[in-house]
Amino acid sequence: MNERNALKYLNSFDLFKVDLRLDRIIQFLEFLGNPQENFSSIIVAGTNGKGSTASFLSSILSASGKKTGLYLSPHLRSINERIQVNGKKISTKELATLVGKMKKAKEESKSNVSFFEFLTALAFKHFAEKGCEFVVLETGMGGRLDATNVAKAKLSIITNIALEHTKYLGSTLSEIAMEKAGVIKKNTKIVAGFLPKNIHAIIEKIAIEKNAEMIALGKDFSFSEKQATLHWQEFDFYGRKKLFGLRTKLIGTNQFENASLAVAAALELGTKKGSIHNGLLNASLPGRFELLHKNPLIIADVAHNPAGMNCLAENLNKFFPGKKARFVLGISSDKDEKGILEALFPIAESFILTKAEFRGMPIETLLKAFSRTNFSGKIRTEKSIPRAVRLALSEADNETPTVFTGSFFSVGQALKAMESNDCTKRV
Repeated sequence: MNERNALKYLNSFDLFKVDLRLDRIIQFLEFLGNPQENFSSIIVAGTNGKGSTASFLSSILSASGKKTGLYLSPHLRSINERIQVNGKKISTKELATLVGKMKKAKEESKSNVSFFEFLTALAFKHFAEKGCEFVVLETGMGGRLDATNVAKAKLSIITNIALEHTKYLGSTLSEIAMEKAGVIKKNTKIVAGFLPKNIHAIIEKIAIEKNAEMIALGKDFSFSEKQATLHWQEFDFYGRKKLFGLRTKLIGTNQFENASLAVAAALELGTKKGSIHNGLLNASLPGRFELLHKNPLIIADVAHNPAGMNCLAENLNKFFPGKKARFVLGISSDKDEKGILEALFPIAESFILTKAEFRGMPIETLLKAFSRTNFSGKIRTEKSIPRAVRLALSEADNETPTVFTGSFFSVGQALKAMESNDCTKRV
């Protein structure tokens, strides 16, 4: 199968359909020979920070000399970003070849796997063929019924719990926590981030029931921030082992926690200190409070729910104290627009509202949300991401941060639009 036909086939799936269950992918993987059994898996669940934590841990394991796969979702620019081995994205040729093989297997097995299930199985096949020893898996939605959860993970990570995907995961934090905790496997280990006391108790109860050892941030390990710039930040780690002067290129207060979770997991897997230092420093992931340009001052952040937006606001206050930001905002149709706006209002000078091509919330819906607030700043609309980018860039300067945010899809489109506008120079 050629590259064009492969992408056409992937786009033929109903990308909007959500039907969480495991029987389809289990049967499909059995037809493929269960490639997921050829490597050791670590699964990362939670509401926010999954991708960063998974990327940190994958980079650490790669630095230790282990051939390591990384599965992320969703992507920003290209689907190749989702499937990586030792930091190298699957090539488009490799992807096309595998899509052809998997399409044939799907037809022969009469499987009706979803897009995410198909891609997860494809990733497992790729990792097995590449001879990966470890694979770090970021869940797509939830945990218990997520396609990645068919892997027999030897260690699980839960980053945090917040309200999201309530239509599918439950309307309360407790219900969502139960779904996320479904990634915990019997007789393994679970590394958990900062959790409210009642949510921690839920996770701990499930861990005990499964005889899984729970290692929790704030109880069994901690971190201390040392320095933070827009290019790198440094912290110390305190746990069963102490590690000083750990540096990352992923920026933001939230990344100290994400990196600490990865460090704790790496130590549980027996990784040496030197590999942890090198792996953290080499980890990269676009769109996470990413400084794209200093002149003009432009930031991209894939925050897409109220908790993520609060984190974005915290980082903007930290690095640009006393300044307000200009937001180019496009959020997905299933998100909490009220909560997102409330998080941004205190630090917003203005908004350009727009809509991503995929799953974008109608601009009219966002305007209605604004009409019920007392926000006094400038609000404008642009019907497409490229038009919003052009308007934002025409007004951007060196003093006021211009922030592209709201969803993976809107930020991904914005990055492509910026590149087509000859804004390709990175800081």
